[in-house]
Amino acid sequence: MIESCGERYDMRKVGGDIVGSMTNKRFKVIPIIALMLFSSWSSTMLSVSESDIGEIEEDSPEKLAISARAVTTWNGNVWLNDSYTVAITDELVITSCTQIWMDSVTRIYVDGRLTIQGTAACPAKLHSQGVGDHWGIRFNYTSNGRGSVVDNLTINNAIYGITVFSSNPILNNITVNNADDVGIDLYDGASPRINDLVIDEAGQDFIATPAYWRYGIGMSIGNYSTPIVNRATMNTLVTSGLNFWGNGGGLFNNITIRNVTGGINAISVGVWIMDSRPLIQDLHVEKCDSGVYVRHYDDGVTTRAVMRRVTIEDSMYRGLKVDKYDGTNYTNYQAAVITDLTIRGTGGPGAKTQGLAQAALEVNASGMWLEGASIIDNEAPGIRLYFVDWNTEAYNVTIERSGKSGANAHAAGLTVRSSYFAPKFNDLSINDSAGAGIWSWGGGALQGSGWNLSDNTDEGLYIDAATVAADSLELHDNGRSAVRIEQGRNVELSNVNSSNNGDSATGPDGGAGFVFIESNDIESQSGDVRCMRCSSISDNWGGVWAKDSVDLILEEFEIHDPDNDVPAILVDNAGLTATQQGGWVDMIDIHTWTNGTANALKLDNAAAQINGLEMSGTHAGLHWNGDHNLAIFSNLSNAELSGSGTCLDLSDHSYLFGSNNNLTADCTGTITLANTQANWSGLSDATGAHALVLDASSDMRLHQPNNVDLSLATLAGNAAIGVAWDYGIWVVNQVSKGIPGAEMSVTFDQLNQDHTYDSAYVGYDFFPNYLGQVWTSAGAGPHTTVDVDCEYDNTTNSTSSTLDQDRVMYCRLDLANQAPFIIWSTPQDGEQFSSGGTVIFNSTDSWDLEPGALNSTWTSSIDGDLFAGCYGGQGWGQGSNGGNMRMYLETNVQWAGGWFCPLSDGEHVITLEVCDYQGLCSSEQRTIELTNQPPIISVDTSPPVDADGVLRVPWTQLVQVDANATYDPEGDQLQTTISASGC
Repeated sequence: MIESCGERYDMRKVGGDIVGSMTNKRFKVIPIIALMLFSSWSSTMLSVSESDIGEIEEDSPEKLAISARAVTTWNGNVWLNDSYTVAITDELVITSCTQIWMDSVTRIYVDGRLTIQGTAACPAKLHSQGVGDHWGIRFNYTSNGRGSVVDNLTINNAIYGITVFSSNPILNNITVNNADDVGIDLYDGASPRINDLVIDEAGQDFIATPAYWRYGIGMSIGNYSTPIVNRATMNTLVTSGLNFWGNGGGLFNNITIRNVTGGINAISVGVWIMDSRPLIQDLHVEKCDSGVYVRHYDDGVTTRAVMRRVTIEDSMYRGLKVDKYDGTNYTNYQAAVITDLTIRGTGGPGAKTQGLAQAALEVNASGMWLEGASIIDNEAPGIRLYFVDWNTEAYNVTIERSGKSGANAHAAGLTVRSSYFAPKFNDLSINDSAGAGIWSWGGGALQGSGWNLSDNTDEGLYIDAATVAADSLELHDNGRSAVRIEQGRNVELSNVNSSNNGDSATGPDGGAGFVFIESNDIESQSGDVRCMRCSSISDNWGGVWAKDSVDLILEEFEIHDPDNDVPAILVDNAGLTATQQGGWVDMIDIHTWTNGTANALKLDNAAAQINGLEMSGTHAGLHWNGDHNLAIFSNLSNAELSGSGTCLDLSDHSYLFGSNNNLTADCTGTITLANTQANWSGLSDATGAHALVLDASSDMRLHQPNNVDLSLATLAGNAAIGVAWDYGIWVVNQVSKGIPGAEMSVTFDQLNQDHTYDSAYVGYDFFPNYLGQVWTSAGAGPHTTVDVDCEYDNTTNSTSSTLDQDRVMYCRLDLANQAPFIIWSTPQDGEQFSSGGTVIFNSTDSWDLEPGALNSTWTSSIDGDLFAGCYGGQGWGQGSNGGNMRMYLETNVQWAGGWFCPLSDGEHVITLEVCDYQGLCSSEQRTIELTNQPPIISVDTSPPVDADGVLRVPWTQLVQVDANATYDPEGDQLQTTISASGC
């Protein structure tokens, strides 16, 4: 037993020697002055009771702590049978090589300062005495700012290694071996600086699994704690290496975590981040059940994990997961911001157990920002998204050799399901996936640009009942199609290049460059599936294969050299048989290059609108069967028709419009129509030698044909070809001015319906596409004669013409003098002006059927003749040399020459009368008002008003209100009052 200054220590003896010493305490007689001084100093120390230890989260040791005073130094072997407290004003110094042997559940409490002076060659060590594990070191809040420094400390066989409450010790070169529960445990805003931390084998000593989950943890950071950690290595843990909770944070650099596995009551994961905001840099997680979890739990707390330069290898289940505890809470935000991420080997041979992986990276009901990622060699999807939205953004991501073979959507490099307001991926490269490059399904929306999806086992991009908007896609050498869309809605693809896809497919339904199945099956005003500026080069089974798909738009589409002698584009909508199923396939500016015996385009049971088609190479032209489920028209326009055999084969079209189609010299076969009714404008024949062949159930209307020799046509039975032209009719007077509103009558001797009309304002009317002739099996019929009668002001005339080409006819009426036509530009009827404001009267566009000047009179119900009221000199609109007079007047304007035309305040009925030189007049009335108008208010504030119209400022901030831009339309002096509610 050694006593010093009222303190008591039990020191074990080994071989009769005291094990341990306290070198700064004196135990022999010394000069009385020194003893008095020392006793006086030590008497100022505060006694620390058990209640001063503070609240802790884990169970407290049952043994009472013993109070300390002043500076205490430990070296050699120190045996602690009871917990020890470094009082608030005391310091405990532990020298290098010191071995501290701690009894079961004992702990060193630090209320004051702890200094441990271990070295790399000879660290200080804390051991268990062997019966049960100790509780390590605990820094209480009173030690904050007292300069505790721990260098080169090894802690063995503890339940907790180091626990810190609201304190900031410096911990350098710390090793924690075989901690049962937590190696480093931080609470209540703890902010230690930790350098070179090693935690090895946490949670390994339990024979039976504990009933609680919080064990086998390397470092736990919670309740607003923010440590700075540089260089940490954690190996062989049960629950987690880093465990963040409850607003935890801090800065972590160069962290390595290996082999976290075996948790029963909690997920085993290298890094767990929940409701916290840490910054982690240079993180390496290897061979854990899962690498990193980021979870939002409490809606009152924002989770924001910022991680840079992260490598996760050989995880068993997941590399990285960002999720939300309540998956039905749709208030997503970016819970993780990650740059320079590498994930490899998830579920692979390097994992604890191969083949159990769910995803290399998963985002579930949450959001993240990802920039720069390499996700390779994973036996699970590289990226898996569920219930995500626009809060998930990723840039410059590469996924290689990932996906679970044979697992459909989970065989893909990236799979997304049930997302809304699509997540964005820009500069995405996915190669060598076990299935598709991207599989978007079950409402899995996705958007982005710069995608390279190549060398994947199945499709490059597979969309199943989902929405995707993507630009600038490169899809090459995929085993199946470049793009496959089933039950697609709102799919927008642009600038897509496809080549050499479909090697492993056995037919075009799986190996064409672009495959569409039931995308969509009902025509609507929304939900189009569109591919704009797309190309297919040497895809094995054609460029486009579409089945039972409508609202499908192919725009600026090029197809080069499909293999296997199949059509460049094949559409088969025969399966659309249910009520309301059906609609159009739209093809705009299509160009094909094929060399084979198949059709360039083949459409079966399809309604389509084709506008712009060019077919190059050797092929059998366009085959199009229009026997569609709905009674709707189709259209073929601006097509350069070519091919051998039958270069245009049309059948079962109830109504086929067309315009500006051209039979090229490369059309070496016939043009056949079977059970088809066609109405085409501007059909041209480059050679004049092509024959039209119509069966008995077909007819054709050719409007303005060019160089088409109908004498070569073969017309069976009742088949007929009508030739139609345009005509226009001018009705003019004796000076060739068009007459508006003339009564017109048009009659035909055959083929067309007679009609009447009133001539247009300019006197000219245009009538397109009227039959001029009909060809039948008997040959050419007669040309149509058109008779025109015109009448105006009891004057009549007539004319006629033959409709064998486009015609313009003139019907002349020699009329007596007619009243002018008024064109009154300003002011508008009912317009209001400020008191004394400028009003402009303008009728300068008025005109007359006869030559000669016009004269206007402007009369106010208040001021009378407005020109007569002008004074002060030469005015506006007086006219000269026979020009129109008084057609323009500006009132309440003072001109430099003194001219002024007043207009009084009040409500005016203005009468405008316009007369020709012979005194024949027309008139019109409008109502305007000049009245005193309220000021126009313009107010700016600094700071500005928020978007919702509310000005929000701190209590003490100066607010500036600027109303200088407010003005009065009449220029009156304004009195301004600014007030605020509650002031």
